[in-house]
Amino acid sequence: MSPLSSKKIVVGVDNLEIRLLLAPFFVGYFLGALVGRFVRRSRRALLFNLGHEWALFRAQESAKLELEDQISTSARNLETTVEQMKATQEDLRQRNLILEPQPNASLDRISKKRTY
Repeated sequence: MSPLSSKKIVVGVDNLEIRLLLAPFFVGYFLGALVGRFVRRSRRALLFNLGHEWALFRAQESAKLELEDQISTSARNLETTVEQMKATQEDLRQRNLILEPQPNASLDRISKKRTY
């Protein structure tokens, strides 16, 4: 037999040492899992809230653009109506169908005609 085989080499590691060496890894793993779970939940909630806020923003922007379009359309329609009214008034004035107000007209004469 060889001299090496006659001697037993015992590498002894105490069970407590292994536990103390591995404890930080396990603690870190479980803490990381817990923190990760909350982070994932909060990240999901954050992404949902951001998506919701973005949808609200887009809805507000589209409503704002639609309202601006309605206002500009109404303003154009009003301008067209005013121009038509001015043209009609000028046409009636040229035909002498509109009587210009008389500066000497008295309200007393008008009111006397209506007394009963």
